[in-house]
Amino acid sequence: SWPAIWMLGENISSVGWPNCGEIDIMEHVGFDGGRIHGSIHTEDYNHANNTQKSGATFIETATDSFHIYSLEWSPTYLRYLIDNISYFFVYNDSNGDVAKWPFDEPEYIILNLAIGGDWGGAQGIDPSAFPMKMLVDYVRVFKMSENFSNVQVTFQVDMKDETVSGMGVWLSGGNISSGQPGGLEMQPVSDTSIWQTTLTLPPNSSYTYKYRNGYYPDTWSGGWESVPDDCGEGQYNDRALSVAQLDTMIAAVCFGSCSECD
Repeated sequence: SWPAIWMLGENISSVGWPNCGEIDIMEHVGFDGGRIHGSIHTEDYNHANNTQKSGATFIETATDSFHIYSLEWSPTYLRYLIDNISYFFVYNDSNGDVAKWPFDEPEYIILNLAIGGDWGGAQGIDPSAFPMKMLVDYVRVFKMSENFSNVQVTFQVDMKDETVSGMGVWLSGGNISSGQPGGLEMQPVSDTSIWQTTLTLPPNSSYTYKYRNGYYPDTWSGGWESVPDDCGEGQYNDRALSVAQLDTMIAAVCFGSCSECD
């Protein structure tokens, strides 16, 4: 089985797939029970080229009880949630390139239960599993309130003790980089050794990340800072940030350190 809640660009008949843009809010393949996937597919990021941006989380009761699968869709990000808890995040760093971000146009909402297919049927189909059902209680679409305000967050890292790569410094890893190793480009601050970038993020949200010396879009190896245990968390010792409701400038830390450079 392969139930899904997804979206497809309304202009698919004129530009085709994946140029129209696809947003997969929820996909759950039967042979990987309980694992919920979220993805985007665009001209540059798609499964045909194995470049799609994807994330996943495990929900033990995915097939036993109702859950709320939702998407926050803004001009600067896509935020995927299950039962109001974020599990995947895509930031718009396209600089207007529709091959990377075609999501400024209307999209269809699609709910379906597929049987088989290149992913759902990758381990075969069990005839004894029929009949199959996808139960839907409701579908709701909300417009963002005029009173809603995102938060501007400035990330800063001091490269004083490092030889900076010719590819620059990047904000990467954790959940900030949308499941891709490349990350978000930072810019040097004039007459300093500090690099920074400012992101527009939803209030009351949380992120993990690292700073990376160089741009490595095709590999998870190379350039990573080694974050000390004192300020790292999770499997990969990422830095962590909780965004409140006010614009924030994170204090510049030394690359690979919990504190400022000496």
